[in-house]
Amino acid sequence: MVYFKEVLPNPIGKDADGEWIKLLNDGSHQVQLSGWSISDASGKSFTFGNTALSPRDSVVVKRSLSGISLNNDKEELILKDANGTRVDSMQYTGPVGDDEVIIAERYLKELHTETNPVGTMNNLAISGEAQIINSANLTPFVIAFSMALLSAAGVAGFTAKLLSKRD
Repeated sequence: MVYFKEVLPNPIGKDADGEWIKLLNDGSHQVQLSGWSISDASGKSFTFGNTALSPRDSVVVKRSLSGISLNNDKEELILKDANGTRVDSMQYTGPVGDDEVIIAERYLKELHTETNPVGTMNNLAISGEAQIINSANLTPFVIAFSMALLSAAGVAGFTAKLLSKRD
């Protein structure tokens, strides 16, 4: 099935150059998107041409292609198939800061697992049915975590050398 995954409503710089909507096919079969549409709260709509989406693949629809201008404070997006049947929707409320990516709620579990502690280490604000992630929140954690790993490896190596000299 094809769903909304993420949106970037407030990129750094000109919104017209950087806004996007990402759809994901999380099914096991290719989906033909020809005739499918995305619409926003204002009624602006974009219809896909000849586009196929492979399983586990995504497509990013840029504002320059869709003409859909995403609001930075409150928005609702609706995805319909070629028959006009509502397939998915995504809502968020703001304010949305510069470069904050909004992730659909159904995909938040990917961020909050034991094998991926990054999502649990950040202060991620929940907004409606989506979650806002600022990439700047992730960078300090990644740097600190990397430094801790390097330090631990260095201490382990030093300790191993000391122990081998004692024998």
